[in-house]
Amino acid sequence: MWLSIWATGRNDLGLSEDEFWACTPRHFDALVRHYKNRVEHDELMTAQLIAATINNGMYRPKTPVQPKDFMPSQWHVIKERVAQKRTAEQHEALANVFRAWAGVKPAEAPTDG
Repeated sequence: MWLSIWATGRNDLGLSEDEFWACTPRHFDALVRHYKNRVEHDELMTAQLIAATINNGMYRPKTPVQPKDFMPSQWHVIKERVAQKRTAEQHEALANVFRAWAGVKPAEAPTDG
């Protein structure tokens, strides 16, 4: 764990060895939060350009893409939302579509033996 924290301080935050060891946990946390905000801001600026280009291109999609679709820092949020919206029945139906496509028979329901 300490090695990962040290690597974040040295590599991502650009701290020298002395600067890293002089940081209190509270200061280090503030630096990491600021770094994450800067990364998300940079992602957003790039993602807005990508989304605008796609949405206004010659072959624009029927449903406009969103900047968050191109922001790796937000992909886990998108996955959580999709997973929450899908019911068990929908999940099973989707799994059956993939099974049929792959030529795999659905597993039989377990019996109380």
